[in-house]
Amino acid sequence: MFNSKQPQFLCWGTELLFFYNAAFHHTFFNCSDHNYLGQSFKSEHPEIFSGLIQSLTDTLNLGHPTSKDAVEFRNVNHIKTYWSFNFSAVQFIPNETLGVLAHCEDETIQIKANKKVNKLSSRFVNIVKQAPIGVLIVSAKTKTIDTINKKYRQLFNDNHILSIGDAYENAIPDTAFDLKKEILQAFETGENFELREVPVSITHKDRPKICYFNVLGEAIKDVNENISSLILATTEVTDSVIAKQSVIESEDKFKKVILQSPIPIAVFHGPDHVIKITNQTMLNDIWRKEYKQCIDKPLVEVFPELKDQKFPQLLDTVYKTGKTYNEKEALATIQGNDGTKHFYFDLDYSPIIERDNIVTGIIVTAVDVTEKVNSRKKIEKTETRLRIATEAADLATWELDLHNKDITYSKRLPNILGYDEDFILTKEFIRSRTIPEDLETILLPAFERALQTGTYFYEVRTREKRQFYYLDSHTRKSVL
Repeated sequence: MFNSKQPQFLCWGTELLFFYNAAFHHTFFNCSDHNYLGQSFKSEHPEIFSGLIQSLTDTLNLGHPTSKDAVEFRNVNHIKTYWSFNFSAVQFIPNETLGVLAHCEDETIQIKANKKVNKLSSRFVNIVKQAPIGVLIVSAKTKTIDTINKKYRQLFNDNHILSIGDAYENAIPDTAFDLKKEILQAFETGENFELREVPVSITHKDRPKICYFNVLGEAIKDVNENISSLILATTEVTDSVIAKQSVIESEDKFKKVILQSPIPIAVFHGPDHVIKITNQTMLNDIWRKEYKQCIDKPLVEVFPELKDQKFPQLLDTVYKTGKTYNEKEALATIQGNDGTKHFYFDLDYSPIIERDNIVTGIIVTAVDVTEKVNSRKKIEKTETRLRIATEAADLATWELDLHNKDITYSKRLPNILGYDEDFILTKEFIRSRTIPEDLETILLPAFERALQTGTYFYEVRTREKRQFYYLDSHTRKSVL
């Protein structure tokens, strides 16, 4: 445990005597001494860990694993991070728990990624409502039209009249694709859908013709992760935790610790990488095979699909050189009893070195970061949607943080003022380009009204780099 690069700590006995490794000390203690080492966790611990005592006590008394998720912690640089703590009972004799082993996992990237996804999604909705594209928002509760812009009203039929509160079916065109089914499924699962080149027969000037549309449906969730609505538009859209368990002097104790770990861990032996130990997390979540299908068999015999992937060669290198191998977000394809699945892993291959520096096996940890990678890809996809919507509208957009007065803007805004795209704009500079008379009589009063009404609209004369011209600004308070 002390040699592991993953933050871990051990509480022993009823007094929960506190022991931890270097990774834990480096991560959570902003000091070089070890005042807490060997002390009771109940009385000697930083304030952040006070919420962990109940989970530690429950695991010690009941012998069952417990966990504590999304614990907020500010590191030595005062940056907010989030951690989960997984507690496993240490039992060398059945039904007799001697201590509690805690594995600490950094969830910061995933949690912040989810927050960013929600922020970008909200920003995308606000911009697309004002863009010249057809937008329809359907209420999840009533299945009626919640929002519809002018472009959508005119999109599929010159004479098609739609109103807020109408059944959403009235706004869906008849197509060869079952669009209504896609919408209902999105309401049930929360999964987005995108249909390309959907043929629709529409009437234009009393003459029918076939047109094609890219239809995007995106479920919107509230703060409780419940689906509140669905946007239908005619437009295109975590560091990981490395878990590693060191070799323990007693093979039996070492095996018990691995089997009780909530992190996927396996131990391979010999040059053929024979599977000697694996825990249920690895069997159930990653390999998806029965214990008897794997144990005492070479890895490539159990998973022949790995022959065409890089992992057997990496294991060979670690076995021959005795050097640890780490990789983040490694893509792997694994054939389990329920079929083939693709995973992204944070991998750690650590050699088991016996006396005389002889490598006898490899400890493998494979932390599934698929959700984190997919979250990042969703962010990238949402950012692409946002950029495409803005560019399609030929607009310049900007946002003002009312707390720190920082401004974020699209590349087109410097062009409007006559500068290159990489020119740095500030709130003060933009206002300085406004004709003083218009600044005092129009812009500043409009800003004050926006704080009250939620709508920011004004028309002022703004100095370009070389000349005068008019600049319209029309945005929402939520975007500011």
